[in-house]
Amino acid sequence: EHVRGELTDHYDPAHKVLRLSDSVYGSSSIAAIGVAAHECGHAVQHDKGYGPLKIRTALVPAANIGSKAGIPLIFLGVFLGMNNILIQVGIWVFAIAVLFQLVTLPVEFNASARAVAKIDQYGLLSAEETRGCKKVLTAAAMTALAAALLAVSPPLITGTAALLAFSAAMVAFTAGAVAAGAGAAAAAVGFGALALAAAAAD
Repeated sequence: EHVRGELTDHYDPAHKVLRLSDSVYGSSSIAAIGVAAHECGHAVQHDKGYGPLKIRTALVPAANIGSKAGIPLIFLGVFLGMNNILIQVGIWVFAIAVLFQLVTLPVEFNASARAVAKIDQYGLLSAEETRGCKKVLTAAAMTALAAALLAVSPPLITGTAALLAFSAAMVAFTAGAVAAGAGAAAAAVGFGALALAAAAAD
């Protein structure tokens, strides 16, 4: 179904609904087909009982808490005179958020792989267009990897290596998008901005 906004494409496992954004719903561009196929990949994962997706879904509530409370608990423990209990609780809570990020990576890579397979199976794109779509999906997964590195980096770490990884992934993503066409290039900018914004927010 259609959902308003940009980059709001997602599969809702709770209601078994695939939602596509304004720029994807009803569009026949390479980028739109790639995004829609990727979300279909998540739907197939759900239908097939894909293990990492089950784990990620189960971790969502705890990960939301861990990503917000873990580091503050650690700092509070240090501030209160190296309170080991608070520090350990903070570490374990934050570790859940890190685990969520790690589990997310195979889920996203697998969804993209399923997307390419279905595009080939149903002949949705020509061979050349499929290669371009594959480059975009692969590069998008790399930006997700870089964003994950930024998201799980504790504030005490400068994050220089993660920023370099993100920059390198963005170069690869943009190159793949340009190879796939102007529509995909626009999607590259959008995905990159979303990943950077998410990392900055954390």
